[in-house]
Amino acid sequence: MDEVKYCDGGRWPQWADGMGSSLELIDPTQDNGVPAAWAASDESAGSSWVGVAYTGACRTVPRESELHFLLLDAGECLIDNLAVRPAGSADNLALNGDFETTDMSRWRMTGTHENSGREAGAGVGGTACLRIAATGAGDNRANAVELDTTAAFAAGVSYTVSFDARWLRGCNVLHTRNFDYDLMHTHKLPMPSRTGTPGARNSVWRANLGPVISGVTQSPVAPQAGAQVRVFAHISDSDGVAAAALYYATARPASFQTALLWDDGAHDDGGAGDGLWAGLLPAMPDATKVLFYVQARDGQGAVSRFPDGAPARTCLYQVRAIPASRLHVYSLIMDDDNTVELETRPLHSNALIDGTLVFNDSEIYYNAGLRYRGSPWQRGGWPRMFRVKINEDEPFHGMTSFNLSRYGVRQHERTAYYVHRLMGSPSSFQFYTRVQLNGAHYGTFEHIQ
Repeated sequence: MDEVKYCDGGRWPQWADGMGSSLELIDPTQDNGVPAAWAASDESAGSSWVGVAYTGACRTVPRESELHFLLLDAGECLIDNLAVRPAGSADNLALNGDFETTDMSRWRMTGTHENSGREAGAGVGGTACLRIAATGAGDNRANAVELDTTAAFAAGVSYTVSFDARWLRGCNVLHTRNFDYDLMHTHKLPMPSRTGTPGARNSVWRANLGPVISGVTQSPVAPQAGAQVRVFAHISDSDGVAAAALYYATARPASFQTALLWDDGAHDDGGAGDGLWAGLLPAMPDATKVLFYVQARDGQGAVSRFPDGAPARTCLYQVRAIPASRLHVYSLIMDDDNTVELETRPLHSNALIDGTLVFNDSEIYYNAGLRYRGSPWQRGGWPRMFRVKINEDEPFHGMTSFNLSRYGVRQHERTAYYVHRLMGSPSSFQFYTRVQLNGAHYGTFEHIQ
C-alpha cells in the first residue's frame, strides 16, 4: 500500500481542491510524497461555451459608467461576444465586445484579477476572447475586471447584457454589475460532469519529470554582513541526481551566479548520498537582498527547479543585523520590484505579493503572500497593516494566514477581546509583535487571527 499525505494548497497544486480538477501524479517513478511530483488535471477541454443574457435597469445615474466582471474565488474563465444594449436600441455600449481588435484601452484588470487579458484563438470558433484569471475573490474596490462603456448609463433605462462564457478551472461563479450595483447578476458556469482520468493514464503524465526538490531552507536565516549562508535542499530522482546548484542574484533583472550543491557528506550535508544537498552562498554587505533558486539535473538530463516558477519566482533573504527585542520579531522581506509594486498599485488590491517571513531570526518562510489589509476607511492609514499568507504545507506555528494590525496596541481593542473571552464568545487570537519591513523597524503591531 502506498500512502501519501498531501495539502490543499501551498506548494501542492492549487486547483485540485474541490475546484473541478483531480490531483494527479506526473511521473509514477518519482517520490510521490513531494508536492512537485503532482499536478492538477486540466479539465478545460471538457467544458463548453454557454450563452448568458439578462436585463436590468439603472435606478440612478451611476458615478462611473462601468460594467464589472468578477469571480467569487480563485479561478479562470473565458468571455466572448459581449454586448450591452439599451432597451429599444441596437447600439452596443461594449466597444470591441468580440475582442477581435487588440484595443483594450477601455478595460482595466485590477487586484486579484490583474492577470486577466485578451487571448487570441481561444474564443468561440477560434476567435479572440477575454480570459478572466483571478487569484482570489473579486470585490467592489480594486479586485475586478472593469469595462468603460461607450455611453453613460442612464437612470430608469433598462439594459440587456449578453455574452458567451466558458469555465476553465477553479471557481465557476461569475458576478457582473455596474459601478453602483445595478445590472447585477450572478452566473454559475457549467463544469464538466466527468473529471479526472479514472482507468486511464493521468492527463499530466510525463515520462521523465526530472528531480523532485523540497525542504529548501538556510542557515542562518538572518545572516549578518560577512556571514556565508548555507542552503539545504532535499533532492531525489529515480534516475539518480547528476548535479544540483544554487542560482543567486542581488537584484532584478537578475544576472544569476552559480554555487554548487553537494551530497557527498563533506559539505555539512548529512551523510553521503542521503538526498540532503547543501551549498554555500557568499557573504554579502549589510541590507543586501539575495534572490536564489535551486536547480537539479537527473541522469537522463531532465532539469527541475525550486520554487515553482523559477527563475521569475525565487526564494529570498536579507542580510541585516539582528534586532534586540522582548517581543516576537516578524521580518517581512520583498525584493525591490515587489516592494515598488505594493507601494504603487491600487491601495485596495488584494492580490498577494511574493515575499519572505522571518520569525525571531530563527525560522524562515519563503514565498509567503503579502498585501495591505483593512477596510476602505482604515487601509489608507499609517503605518500600513498587513495580511500574511503562508503555504498550507509549511504552516507558521499551525497557522496559514494572519493579520498584523496597528490597532492592537490600543487598549480598548484588547479589552474588548478580553471581555469576549470571559463571556466564552469567539474572539481573536492575538499578541504583540515587533515588525520589520525590508530590514527597517516598521512598528509595534498585533498579530491577530
